[in-house]
Amino acid sequence: MEVLVIGGAGYLGAVLCRTLLARGHRVRVLDALLYGPEPLEALLREPQFSLLAGDTRDPCALTGAFDGVSVAVHLGELVGDPACVANEPLAHQINGGGTRRVIAAARRAGVARLVFASSCSVYGGVAGGVVDEDSPPVPLSLQAKLKRAGERALLEAGAGPMEPVVLRLATLFGLSPRPRFDLLVNQLAARAALGQRVDLFGGAARQPFLHVRDAARAVAAVVEAPGRRVAARVFNVGHDAQLASAVELGDAIARVAPEVRRVPRDCAAGAEGARVSFARFQRAFGFLPRYDLEDGVSEIVAALRAGRIPDPTAPRFHNHDALADPAVQQRLRHGGPAFEAGAVAAG
Repeated sequence: MEVLVIGGAGYLGAVLCRTLLARGHRVRVLDALLYGPEPLEALLREPQFSLLAGDTRDPCALTGAFDGVSVAVHLGELVGDPACVANEPLAHQINGGGTRRVIAAARRAGVARLVFASSCSVYGGVAGGVVDEDSPPVPLSLQAKLKRAGERALLEAGAGPMEPVVLRLATLFGLSPRPRFDLLVNQLAARAALGQRVDLFGGAARQPFLHVRDAARAVAAVVEAPGRRVAARVFNVGHDAQLASAVELGDAIARVAPEVRRVPRDCAAGAEGARVSFARFQRAFGFLPRYDLEDGVSEIVAALRAGRIPDPTAPRFHNHDALADPAVQQRLRHGGPAFEAGAVAAG
């Protein structure tokens, strides 16, 4: 298939592109390249890959992006609540208006399926018990509220030939061609690699994690699935085996870097959040993660200690800090990509 990955130069997108190519698909990326084109440069030599520099706020960029596309995956939003809160008008433009434009453009182009990457954070205000895809979401953060609005817009627009699919992803971790060290596991693993103290907040409360390569496998499975299995459905994507507390995360770090000092720090007392059920996705796809927390910590520690990533504190590895760069802010104000559309060509 010809698959369009919007936001393919991002943390998950850069892994997903490689996963889809390895499975024999043709992959086209539309990305504003706010964090740079480097995560995809190695793919430009691939004959099955092409890259378009463009912003979802620009209707012209969307017009030709969907030509000949069978399935589109929308990852092209601002990610991380600090980045969204610090750039709230921009978050509404991209995660709100940009997502609605993506949906409209996909329908006009006759795309068979549009997969939207949402988040388990949409359940944020539900206290205790177990939540599944039929539980009413109670989003609290700005990013979660915008994700929920995007879900609604896609599902409401789905009447007709286009199959909408919503994936509520667990918290991602692990190494990607576009590294991120503003994600909890990756941040703590980086501190361990640098020999710094690791502060563990949250006590025994458990949250769901998912390795970025497992997330890419899950998205690819949805791209390839028959319509009857996925059309107009919402899936929580993760696995009970990846539920972990701060204590368990600390244990995983200690197995990789036993010399690092770990300091448990309980948060203020409060009701424990609900546990997310991943049963629907497991029933539909038999999904099992291949990578655990220790795998993610190990690969990050190894990469940093080998010098493959010189400085994990660099702004480009932290979405909030990267967006604060004056050059990026200038491009965002003018709605332009990192360089002119068409400057990056097919491999």
